Amino acid sequence: LAALQTAGGIILLIIAIDMIFSRPDGSSKLTPTEGEEAHTRADLAVFPLATPLLAGPGAMSAGILLAAKADHAPVALGVVMAALLAVMIITLALLIAAHEFSRAISLTGQRVLVRVFGILLAAIAVQALFDGIAGSGLLAGA
Repeated sequence: LAALQTAGGIILLIIAIDMIFSRPDGSSKLTPTEGEEAHTRADLAVFPLATPLLAGPGAMSAGILLAAKADHAPVALGVVMAALLAVMIITLALLIAAHEFSRAISLTGQRVLVRVFGILLAAIAVQALFDGIAGSGLLAGA
């Protein structure tokens, strides 16, 4: 679990850096081979582009870590599942309202928000890195 937490922190940190430096397409660009394959396939359901960032490696590792920390307690696992369901419902509501919100603020406002949330995500990522390294016992003697 410590390795998964550390890896999740690294992935989140990369995403945060892309957000801070205003490169939203930086880590999600297709390689030329993937692009060619996308044009020749009739069914793109198994294509990497079909998996959104919302259900990417950072979200998956966070879900796994939260479930693992529930320690097989049914109530704690139920709370984790309820929290995940709440996040999905809030995300759906925000995605539905996103078009209206983006029209209400300017492009500069959008970029400022992306950078601010990138900084917040970077802080969460670094904390996940710290927790993963501490959980690994790697620095137990320090």
